[in-house]
Amino acid sequence: IPKGEMISISYAQPLQATIQRRFTIKQAKCFECCCHRCSDPTEFRTYAGSIVCPQCSKSMVVAINPLDFRSDWRCEDKKCSYRETAQQYITRNEAFRAEIGQLSCGAGPDGYECLLGRFQSTSLLHPWNTNVLQVKYALTQLYGGGGPGGINLKDLSEKQLRRKVELGVDLLEVANQLEPGMSPFRSKLLQDLRDALEAMKSISGSSFNSAPAIVVQHPGASWKSHKINAREAIARKYGMCKTSISSHSTMKQQLEYAEQELSSFMTCDPTLR
Repeated sequence: IPKGEMISISYAQPLQATIQRRFTIKQAKCFECCCHRCSDPTEFRTYAGSIVCPQCSKSMVVAINPLDFRSDWRCEDKKCSYRETAQQYITRNEAFRAEIGQLSCGAGPDGYECLLGRFQSTSLLHPWNTNVLQVKYALTQLYGGGGPGGINLKDLSEKQLRRKVELGVDLLEVANQLEPGMSPFRSKLLQDLRDALEAMKSISGSSFNSAPAIVVQHPGASWKSHKINAREAIARKYGMCKTSISSHSTMKQQLEYAEQELSSFMTCDPTLR
């Protein structure tokens, strides 16, 4: 932590939307969070809590005042008149969360892939919506996890390994926006990604070194641009996340990136092992 900077900690799961995180923190810690992310309707341009406007289908629906649980939500495009109440937003989001909750512990990757497909087929949920991200993260743990419904890393096919890497790259890009720098969440993602790439290397042999990188396009690239927020400014100032894993051209370079990031983590904080 740079000298003079505020020391902070995340009390909530980073893939949750602002309204979920703030409610959880209020219930568990008895205060209302007003951090940079909670104050930003776009959640650092990830739009994790937003849906695609059901009226214009072009812009995102964001909270007018994200620090007010009762705030209405509206389309970012001022030419679009779409608006909804906080209760409408919460009811819809709870329905999506209920679908995730209905999956049994032993549903396995196929069950979650099926749900992800349903979520992605709806016109409301974009690739970084909190519900989509929750399913993607669950899949990264099932591909290579030994728990109920999971498949051990050594038993994954090459196709499944590529899928694990693809999901890991996608989530790491989200983490670079929401929690840049040395966070337990990024550490976990990097470890999973490194292990999957190492397994790919074992299967591919010498061809791994020149194999094209697995890249996921930043979905925010086509969204309305915003001024750099305070969190992003701090990250740039102190050199956190100068490059992303998607900026590399080969899987070998992606593996080296993950190893270098993890090495930096362990040097600064051995508890992240």
